[in-house]
Amino acid sequence: MTLSEADYLAVLGVARALNGVNDPDEFDATVLGHLASLVDADVLSMNDVDPGAGRVRYVMLPENFPVPPDGAEIFLRNAEHHPLMAYVERTGDGSARKISDLLTPGEWHANPMYAEFYLPMGIEHQIAITLPAPRPVLVGIAISRSTSDFEERDREVLDLIRPFLAQSWRNAREQAMVRSLLSSLSDSLTAEATGVIQVTEPLAELTPGSLTLLYRFFGRPGSSSPLPRRVEQWLAAQRHRLDDSAHGLRLGKPLIASVDGRRLVLRHLPATRWHADVILLREARDDQAAVQLTAAGLTPREVEVLRLVAEGATNAQVASTLHVAASTVKRHLDHIYAKLGVRSRTQAAAAARDLALHHAAADPRNTPFGG
Repeated sequence: MTLSEADYLAVLGVARALNGVNDPDEFDATVLGHLASLVDADVLSMNDVDPGAGRVRYVMLPENFPVPPDGAEIFLRNAEHHPLMAYVERTGDGSARKISDLLTPGEWHANPMYAEFYLPMGIEHQIAITLPAPRPVLVGIAISRSTSDFEERDREVLDLIRPFLAQSWRNAREQAMVRSLLSSLSDSLTAEATGVIQVTEPLAELTPGSLTLLYRFFGRPGSSSPLPRRVEQWLAAQRHRLDDSAHGLRLGKPLIASVDGRRLVLRHLPATRWHADVILLREARDDQAAVQLTAAGLTPREVEVLRLVAEGATNAQVASTLHVAASTVKRHLDHIYAKLGVRSRTQAAAAARDLALHHAAADPRNTPFGG
């Protein structure tokens, strides 16, 4: 099915709205409110579930939708029986899936999750997407109905907006982190192998050694800017990435450089009323990427394919290197796109590198700043 022009314009409007979100709670409310305008539903929920830790958090729209008493406890007790959660856990694929893709009506009605949690709410049908998050945490958006099932148009809309939801979710949490950092000492930041530079006149080095780190990976600045030329060009592109008159829908991209077996990722956090533009720096060993991508759901072979694609190899070159058919490479790439919530080779390479460093930075075993 091909989406209509109105559908694309609606998704563009949601992407614009998400670009201004800089707080996790604001993200939840913004996403649910806008998705309600894209896909008809009786109830929508933003869910953050960690079954191993016995933690579930959900925000619902409408807020007063009747949930069974002790709903969180019931949900956790039956989490392993939820067909969509089980599918994501098994495949790592967070693209839009309906319960009816996985179970017949009879199988669903015999499911303990349905009997104890959804039946009391009158929910029969559900479609959901998940956002890339460190396992075993599952962050997802569920859209539910009591009568008619969801159409393929609904699936296409959700898959189209999903990469922008993932980026906004990550940015909202990093914005919250930056606000916290700005009001505290930088010691804890350094312990996490993270650097922050606020883009002001002059540049504000919010963590000691951040500029030295930047220059080591990207070179010294020129005479007209305190930033290396490559960083300056990247920053200008990020500031204008949602200018639809010039670019249309466009995801922000991290900037990556590798030196002596280590990798530095730069992420742009747009200015808010709390701070000017910020460049967030994260460093890790190159060999951490494969481990973190595997933890995010990619198979070892998919990691190999993605590594070659990120280096600029064509499908034919990847096939030759790995001694497989070109059709096999294409199938691997389709799986990679679904698992990372992207739509192209360029987005896959950028998202994978970013995700690997996003996870690696939270590992206290990482050595700060190449030490």
